[in-house]
Amino acid sequence: MEIHFVLITLGGLFLIGLATVELGRRIRLPRVTLLMLFGVLIGPAGLDILPHQAKDWYEFLASTACKSRSNTASLKRPICLVAPD
Repeated sequence: MEIHFVLITLGGLFLIGLATVELGRRIRLPRVTLLMLFGVLIGPAGLDILPHQAKDWYEFLASTACKSRSNTASLKRPICLVAPD
């Protein structure tokens, strides 16, 4: 997969994620709920609009999300629902 395609896809996901967070602030719903719904909507269980090559990114994105969440919450140990291989 070409690098520009990867960067455009990740950039689009981050922008839509930011828009989802802002929507959560405005309508007073928990942001994590909207982000999870967004993930299900764009993933294979929903509209399946992510490229099939994106499945190779799941482990990297899950570990990055867990690490960033632990840094923002000032946790000593990250909480992650994805089990390492």
